[in-house]
Amino acid sequence: MTKRRKLIIILILVIAMSFSIGGAYAYWAGTINAPAQKTDDISINIGEGKDVNTILTINDPTFNDKLLVPPNQAVSSVVVAGKTNVEEIIVQYTVNWSAVSGSITGALGTLKVAVTNVRIDGAGTSNYLVNVTLNNSPTYTDLKTLGATGYSLSPSIVAGTPYIVELRVTLNQASNSYEYGAIAGKDITMNVTFSLTVV
Repeated sequence: MTKRRKLIIILILVIAMSFSIGGAYAYWAGTINAPAQKTDDISINIGEGKDVNTILTINDPTFNDKLLVPPNQAVSSVVVAGKTNVEEIIVQYTVNWSAVSGSITGALGTLKVAVTNVRIDGAGTSNYLVNVTLNNSPTYTDLKTLGATGYSLSPSIVAGTPYIVELRVTLNQASNSYEYGAIAGKDITMNVTFSLTVV
């Protein structure tokens, strides 16, 4: 019986200790205060967008059915079947500025057009007879004399909105029969370059 009594006493002590440990834990966890407010200084870096590659899309006009002649010479020029003699040729370009990838919606740019390397039958000797002006410019700017410098168009081009550029090509009268022989029935060629500066 003594053994039994010892076991009961030990058991009572163990139970009493467990209550006292549980009570102590409950006491410490029973009062939880809100943490004090904390202010921190932070630094955030703003990223930069990737460069967006863009492209100018330009139509390629053809004039296979027209023959350019000097002013007032349409009637007195040789009539060729399927061709029309005209005293001016209006070259209409539709220029569209768009993104290769990504978005440039609403972006503005200054469009420049330059006319260089004007040739008649591949030679520059009689190219002074050719006039190339901006048809939609109130000043009829002579693009040929500006060369590679070109002319900046106004208003600005808006990304994604087609922009119409019209060039007016005319031919001066040859001053003598030699000059006439050098240009009559020959092709006029020129380089038309469009470039754009982002505003």
